[in-house]
Amino acid sequence: MWKVISAAINRFVLKSFDEAATDQPAKVKAAVAPDPGEPPSTLEKSGGAASRDRDDLTRQFQQAIQVLQGGNGSAAEQIVQASVANAAQSHPNTPLHADACFKLATILSALGHFDRAEIACRQAVAIPATEDAAKKERLTYQLYLADILSHQNKVDESERVLTENSAERKVLFGAEHVGYAIGLSAWADLLLSRKRPMEALEKIDESVHILNRAKHERLPADLALRAFIVKAANGLHATSLEAWPDLTRGMQKMLAHQALRQAKQADSSLAQAVLVELRRRLESTPEMESSLLLSVDIALANAAKQNGDHEVHISACRNMVAVCDAMPDRAQLTMARQALAMALDGAGRFDEAAPAYDAAVATAREVNDLALLSNVLRNYALSADKAGRFEQAETLHREAVDHGASSGDWSTHGRSTVAYGIFLQHAGRNEEARGLLEEAVAHLSPAHADFAEAQDHLKALEEGIACSCKKE
Repeated sequence: MWKVISAAINRFVLKSFDEAATDQPAKVKAAVAPDPGEPPSTLEKSGGAASRDRDDLTRQFQQAIQVLQGGNGSAAEQIVQASVANAAQSHPNTPLHADACFKLATILSALGHFDRAEIACRQAVAIPATEDAAKKERLTYQLYLADILSHQNKVDESERVLTENSAERKVLFGAEHVGYAIGLSAWADLLLSRKRPMEALEKIDESVHILNRAKHERLPADLALRAFIVKAANGLHATSLEAWPDLTRGMQKMLAHQALRQAKQADSSLAQAVLVELRRRLESTPEMESSLLLSVDIALANAAKQNGDHEVHISACRNMVAVCDAMPDRAQLTMARQALAMALDGAGRFDEAAPAYDAAVATAREVNDLALLSNVLRNYALSADKAGRFEQAETLHREAVDHGASSGDWSTHGRSTVAYGIFLQHAGRNEEARGLLEEAVAHLSPAHADFAEAQDHLKALEEGIACSCKKE
């Protein structure tokens, strides 16, 4: 799904929040100077008062972001709603009014109220824009409107908005301007989500051409998007990062980060194909940060797991272990070794999973984190039980519960207690199981991932029937 909000809007929102969190005055972009002889705008006629109103709107929006970050979405919305009302009264149908409506749309989008965000954004777009500065702002509002529509599966209208947006950008900026490329990129992203990769490739190639000529900082983001489009258009094995050697090291890193962001929202098969190629590029690039390699390995492991590709999943986890082994953080290495053990377990390679779990447990014992050790032991116990090693599984479960209790973390203790209780119930030791499951239910939040499972097993015990997992 095309996600401008998760990228551009979030960057805008976070930037505003960061500025609001400082004591420095907010940075407000200067207005574009009008051409000589051009009649003054409504805001310019009012002179410094309008500028102060813009500053006030910016500060109010930053305050709303702070409130939103604090978890009070209703209060954040009220702040911006008041800004819209003030702008509508003092400067109706002006760029200030449009900007206030747009800011309301961003808050509503962040709250997930896309239907109401659509109304606010439509209002921002509908306000007439006669000067270049206002026209440029309106083009931004159109992009957000298209994204809001896409979030509501109104993709036909979203594409119509983007078509209009690109045409207007071409007239306003020119066919070789970065401003035009921005519209092309958004359009290509939507076309990819609509499974029209050949059309998307045409748009993104034009955008990349423009950005490359300008040596613009947006180039890595578009190259990352292009990689996914190429794989979709030409096949998963098609080379999609051929520009990599010609990029500066900084741009290579930016491309990698952008590809990781894109992978989170992309089809898992496309994500895996792009990440496999990206990993090879990173391996062949000297002095690349290990943290970036690790991020790619984690994303690749997740994509391969979704695809059921055990070989790539295991290979990515082995790479994770190798990268983490060279880092001082032993907790990170513990999690990497556990990930490898779980990948081997998922592939049914129990003989290989056991030593991988042994290594994870050994590393976890070096770390002063009882919750981490409890989780590794619990997963190892589940694997041993699956492999038919009952006595080892019970020993591991018991130790996991002990360390979970000592950790002081009831979420961890609850998970280990539920797992041990279910294990005992499956073994026919119902009274022991009942005590553990009742303890877990008494202390776990109903929102906890294992709460419902514990309740289901307790219900089976009370009714004297087999639990649902035994019926399967």
